[in-house]
Amino acid sequence: MMTKDLTEQISYQELEELIQWVNQIHGFDFRGYSRASLKRRVTRMLHFHHLSLFDLKALLVNDHDFFEEFIVQITVNVTEMFRDPFFYKTLREKVVPYLSSYQRVKVWNAGCSTGEELYSFAILLKLEGFLDRSFLYGTDINPQVLEQAKRAIYDLSNMKGYSRNYHSAGFPGSLADFYVAQYDAAAISNELKKIRCFQCII
Repeated sequence: MMTKDLTEQISYQELEELIQWVNQIHGFDFRGYSRASLKRRVTRMLHFHHLSLFDLKALLVNDHDFFEEFIVQITVNVTEMFRDPFFYKTLREKVVPYLSSYQRVKVWNAGCSTGEELYSFAILLKLEGFLDRSFLYGTDINPQVLEQAKRAIYDLSNMKGYSRNYHSAGFPGSLADFYVAQYDAAAISNELKKIRCFQCII
């Protein structure tokens, strides 16, 4: 016997109502997310926990741990080191010169995911001689990705692409100067890890 398509468990109208409801209750705005992606992820949660939409809303109000799980399951984390090399090149050429007059440099990376972009800023500041007077702050609504950001250990296979970004941004030397390869992992240098703070904003 054929089973009902799970994506039919929540309609797009119900999804819009849920998005608005989460924004009103918790202050998290998912209106910019792909509806198809959100629909799949919410439906998967409903199916996995055997919940109705009414039950889901009740848990999101009354169970903070469940709300954290909800955030983890529906958020999409896309990041890489020196993503958009042109941005970093422009930042270095147009913005960094003005930073020399500041006694303290502060960088806030909202939606920092697993931290690659915040560490990219740390490398930039290190190269420009500002790291010792800088504070880098990363926030995200997903506590699981923040734990990886704090560990600062990434898949070594990703470093080849990150290195291409690094050189495309016009930076000197090698990205390998800023991490230690350990088997199949790359650990960001301790100097860069000390100048940052990651926090969950749930």
